[in-house]
Amino acid sequence: MVVPGEESLEREREEDAADEERARRRIEAVLVSVLGAEMQKRTAE
Repeated sequence: MVVPGEESLEREREEDAADEERARRRIEAVLVSVLGAEMQKRTAE
């Protein structure tokens, strides 16, 4: 039996999880680029 509103809550949870995953990947990409730039800078010194 499906309780009214249950499906939309589940969909919302899935969307939130997807948003979190996208944000996490963005943060990782920024960290990797910053670390890469820092390593290049140190190598150049």
